[in-house]
Amino acid sequence: MSKNDRTLHQLPEIPYGKKPAVLLVGNGINLPFDGAKSTQSIILDEWKSHKGGDAPAALWKLPFPMQVVAATNDSVQGCMKNIAEVFKAQENTDEQNDLLSSVIDVGFDAILSTNYSLEFERLAIADFSPGKVYARYRTTKNPSSRQLELGIFQCTELPIANNPLLWHIHGTSLRKSSMVMGQLYYGKLLSEVTDRAGAVNKEYREAQLSMSAFRPKSWIDYFLVGDLYILGFSMDFFETDIWWLLSYKKSNFPDSKTVFYSRSTSEEKKLLLNCYNVECKHDDFMYVPFYKKKCSEIAAEISAAREPALTHE
Repeated sequence: MSKNDRTLHQLPEIPYGKKPAVLLVGNGINLPFDGAKSTQSIILDEWKSHKGGDAPAALWKLPFPMQVVAATNDSVQGCMKNIAEVFKAQENTDEQNDLLSSVIDVGFDAILSTNYSLEFERLAIADFSPGKVYARYRTTKNPSSRQLELGIFQCTELPIANNPLLWHIHGTSLRKSSMVMGQLYYGKLLSEVTDRAGAVNKEYREAQLSMSAFRPKSWIDYFLVGDLYILGFSMDFFETDIWWLLSYKKSNFPDSKTVFYSRSTSEEKKLLLNCYNVECKHDDFMYVPFYKKKCSEIAAEISAAREPALTHE
């Protein structure tokens, strides 16, 4: 047995003709609450630590992966270590748990989080500890070293209603090597995304032709096959993995929809989202009321479409 061999788990099958309900969620759901860290505050802390003083205006004109490189003098691994310690120690507030419960109550089959933080684990796991999170890990395939590092085939089954599968698609603070920061790490992730997407396309088509169930193995499977709802995630243009997947999804999984919720969308972003058949939905924005309202709308839509519900084994 190699060092990467481990107990493998089978995730719930997706019945023929059904689509899982999938949430892509970002740091927006955390920003209203005390202790939340924005990407700008992370970069600014790193700049002050490495160079001192205020960051120049030129820094903020760079995409986030390049901001990290510039602010740290390309000491990205040190930045990952610092941020991991901050997020591992960060606790949820009562108000934050209330909002997260609204998200969980929607009934998503999978939650794809771009956050390094552990807000969902802290909500769902009683007497939270890293060890209790590790015990909820579900590995679907023996990974390569890089796949293991990035968590391509590893999720956390949350012990809460519907047992949703949580995927930290850009890494988790419990494993600093998984955190996607800087161009080098985005490049590694995109390579794995494109490889897995091709495999999903082949496996899903075979299941469709035989009118049989499809068993997902990765967050990439859920992104492509599922009906995807994007909430609290700004869809910045540097998110190359997400934009690539939207393009691939349109071409190869046209029957699976994507909905993007935000207070507003820039004209340039609308141009691209429209090209990829992403439905944009806007509303009056006040952080918590906005997210709760969207969760209620999504829950009603999912409930109407789900007959019968996907069940976990």
